[in-house]
Amino acid sequence: HAAHQQAESEERARRRQEGEAAVLARQLADVQAERDDFARRLDRRINEIFSLQELSYVLSESLQTERIVEQVARFTSRFLEAEGTLVALGSEDLPELRIAAAEGCLSQLLGRSIPSPEGGLLTQAIGRERIELADGPEPGIELVAGVRVARTAVAPLRAHGMTLGAMAVAAKRDRPFSTQDLWLISTVAMQAAVVLTNSRFFSLLRRGKEEWETTFDALSEGIALVDGAGRITRANRALALLCRNVLGKCCLALAPDTPKKVQLPGGLYSDIPVLVAAALAARLCLI
Repeated sequence: HAAHQQAESEERARRRQEGEAAVLARQLADVQAERDDFARRLDRRINEIFSLQELSYVLSESLQTERIVEQVARFTSRFLEAEGTLVALGSEDLPELRIAAAEGCLSQLLGRSIPSPEGGLLTQAIGRERIELADGPEPGIELVAGVRVARTAVAPLRAHGMTLGAMAVAAKRDRPFSTQDLWLISTVAMQAAVVLTNSRFFSLLRRGKEEWETTFDALSEGIALVDGAGRITRANRALALLCRNVLGKCCLALAPDTPKKVQLPGGLYSDIPVLVAAALAARLCLI
């Protein structure tokens, strides 16, 4: 009987030890899982930091619209491991979207012009000014007319109060978008929109500059831009033919006998019309 009791006691002790060992193993497994999750999140954050740094380099490479959207599509496709990515830009003259860049499974759309009513999720994201998420069973959801994908996220390209278009990312059916994915898509879309807006403004300024230079170079009169000290900073072609090496020179040097003060109507005197007086004395036009 005593031996039986001792055996039962040993069995209970063994079971207790096994239970404690199982609890300890679960605790160790939980700690390891937390460490792995923390390591994954830390790795994700580090990748996001480097991805944003690379994005800044990508967007600073060029002010050419085609180059910008091409780099944005490649960057997004690579970092999200997406099935496909596209960037659609709105037309200033027509109610349509032009696929300016496309990667992966959406590459066949590159260069296509899609009427806005057929823009599907692209048109919705632009109109609602927010990220649109969609997925569905086979054959998938319609991204644009005639093109279906298993899962997609579409972000509008909006900056400075202007919506320039939209960026779409297509993912695999078994890979839902995480919060970090949506954050990256939103950040890329916003930064790309800012750069595209700046590129558009720069193009407008460059076009205005070229039109200004063309107009003034076509005039037969010599025209110059002068600064506050009377130095010539810009000159048109006619002035260049009349006088060589005028840039940086004081306009009064072209007419040294011009008075320091000239009289305006009403008996007023001013230094500013000295530039005009000098221009008249030299038979030039100064601005």
